[in-house]
Amino acid sequence: YADYARTFPGQREAMLDSVNRLDPRWLADRIQCPTFLRGGPPWGLAPLDEVTELAKAIGPHAEVFPGTGSRSQDGIQHDLWIARQLGLKSPILPEHWRTDPAVTGHR
Repeated sequence: YADYARTFPGQREAMLDSVNRLDPRWLADRIQCPTFLRGGPPWGLAPLDEVTELAKAIGPHAEVFPGTGSRSQDGIQHDLWIARQLGLKSPILPEHWRTDPAVTGHR
């Protein structure tokens, strides 16, 4: 947004108005399905405390997961959540992840 605002300074307010319409806080009470939310560190794009507040606004459908900073670990966490939502015994993962003790929890 910053690049657009710098390039078109006269459009800044209209741009902010458009972006604010998409703010998930204004839509949260309409969400009626299971929702996976990941929060990260305070300096990140989606700080955990803000994600937690959004989850409260969504209600019982939202689950908050702290991010680990690892794309693979966070991805596995997300895949496990999806598998639970679909009633699967295990997520659909590559073979090497399914046999990795760090993923399966089995040594």
